[in-house]
Amino acid sequence: MAIDVDKSLPESDICEWKWSWRDEYMKWMSAFAYTAGGTLHIGVNDDGYVVGLKDYRKLLEDLPNKFRDKLHITPFVRLRHVDTLGANIRYNTVPESIASKQINRYSCGIFNPQNNKQKNLLEKWKAENPVCQDEDGRYYYLEIEVEHHTTLVTYNGVQYTRSGSTLQMIEGSELEEAALRLSDTRQNSYFVNKVYPAFKVSDLRQDLINRARDLAVAKKTDHEWKGMDNEGILRSCGLILTDETTGKEGITLAAILLFGTDNMIKSVCFQHRTDAIVRIIDVDRFDDRDVITTNLVDSYDRLMSFGKRHLNDRFVLNETEESKGLENVQNVSARDKILREIVGNILMHRDFSSGHVARMVIEKDQIEIVNANRPHGHGNLDLQKFSPYQKNPAISQVFREMGLADELGSGMRNSYKFTKLYSGGTPTFTEDGDLFRIIIPLSEAATVSAGPKKKEQKKKVKTIAENGTVINLSQSDIIRIINFCGEPKTKTEIMEFVEAKSAEYFRKTILKPLVDAKYLLMTEPSRSSKQRYIGFNQRTSN
Repeated sequence: MAIDVDKSLPESDICEWKWSWRDEYMKWMSAFAYTAGGTLHIGVNDDGYVVGLKDYRKLLEDLPNKFRDKLHITPFVRLRHVDTLGANIRYNTVPESIASKQINRYSCGIFNPQNNKQKNLLEKWKAENPVCQDEDGRYYYLEIEVEHHTTLVTYNGVQYTRSGSTLQMIEGSELEEAALRLSDTRQNSYFVNKVYPAFKVSDLRQDLINRARDLAVAKKTDHEWKGMDNEGILRSCGLILTDETTGKEGITLAAILLFGTDNMIKSVCFQHRTDAIVRIIDVDRFDDRDVITTNLVDSYDRLMSFGKRHLNDRFVLNETEESKGLENVQNVSARDKILREIVGNILMHRDFSSGHVARMVIEKDQIEIVNANRPHGHGNLDLQKFSPYQKNPAISQVFREMGLADELGSGMRNSYKFTKLYSGGTPTFTEDGDLFRIIIPLSEAATVSAGPKKKEQKKKVKTIAENGTVINLSQSDIIRIINFCGEPKTKTEIMEFVEAKSAEYFRKTILKPLVDAKYLLMTEPSRSSKQRYIGFNQRTSN
């Protein structure tokens, strides 16, 4: 038996479906169904060499019924074949340490016994693990694909799980806990589809929905959103649904995350937060930081702005298969292309039910993206083999319609392509338990001038408002504060956001000039304990 997962395989019976090995198959299939799915091969030895099956026709007919009877699932059973003995389905180039094994030389038909011990081994292998060539000269094997299930798949009353290349039983109280975890996963498979009948479309930020429409139409002039009202746009993306338990219709959590006010988001998804951090000079703490708890549309802008502020730009020639000569090869920003993919990933494919804080960390030699994740695999993802899985379809659709993301699976390929052009490195995508991790390697050229300006330079930065007010902040810092105050904020909240140490300094140097310049507007006409401040471009939109 060969199990094509983790490249580690238990002992096998190759040509016959014996009861002892049938039990082993059933256990592994139970484990695959519980974890992230997997593939078993019958007629393939432990190191991936195809040796064939003599009774593949009967197995192909009988196995699906056996699986239904014993496991109550129906995996995919496919018949495969190779034309030559010695073909390996695991390795493109078989390592010498694998190819030189005596059992593998036997499987390739090139084992030549030199002594009695080797002769006895050969006779044993022929009896127990015969090489089976069909009448048509081919070597047939079966491929059994088991999907991840959100219910327990037990064999003889026992649930199995896999730990690397080993099987482990789950029994007793552990089995009850496993059932509860799977139940939670099933209910939250699309956590963002939770319906909130108490909220109406009018409670959302209409300016954000209008912006989404404008971006979609700019991308495609005859886009269907062009003639739709805001409610129609939400319905077209599945952002208005009916709660199956209550029968009430309402906007979904996805709609609130995309277009809701900050207060709405906090009331339904308090754990929503993204940290953008730069650690290049001060590696023990940080050089710059933006804590983002606003809607996903503005979050995208702030993360993109943060990345552009701290990474050098490099323009490269983007040659595609559609290019017809040099005149059609575009000069594009590799930095912006990379940021677009990783920022879209951190916002679209997050497990919003998790309390884990998503983060984008820019360091001297890499960008690290870490996101809460419901795993559908484990370890590093292979660009050539991975199967993309959409975590939050409604959110992803809105991002695609707005032109902020492409089709499912393209992000990983684009990240590979533009990272090669940007820094010469290869990105890694890893499913690490409940976390999804992306590492984008950086060259020195990418971060040589990244990070914050020196303090003495920061003191000299000034912005003069239209009314002549002098503000000791850069335009980008002013924009950050205005965006932060998309919802009314207290003086203390703004002070914490800019990380000012002195309340007096903050009041005189930052808050008062911003109010005088009308970049921040007061919600109360005079001194009041209820005083809040809101960004000047947010008052009309709220």
